[in-house]
Amino acid sequence: MNPHHLFLGTHHDNMVDCHEKGRRCRGTRHHLAKLTEKQVLEILGHEGKMRWIDIARKYGVSKASIGAILKGRNWSYLTGRTAV
Repeated sequence: MNPHHLFLGTHHDNMVDCHEKGRRCRGTRHHLAKLTEKQVLEILGHEGKMRWIDIARKYGVSKASIGAILKGRNWSYLTGRTAV
């Protein structure tokens, strides 16, 4: 372990550093991801055309997962949406 690359800071400082260095596990890099970026974009295309439950069944995820995507809570870096 090389202590010279470490610096003191808060949890927030650490999260900012992680984000700036591209080390966040988001999207398909997250170990719990069930969807791909392509699928998320397809889901966005179904908005207003299909019920959330039908979209969820099509992609093998929960209705809540679909809602989180469409409301901007999940995959917001890809969708450009932000939760209100």
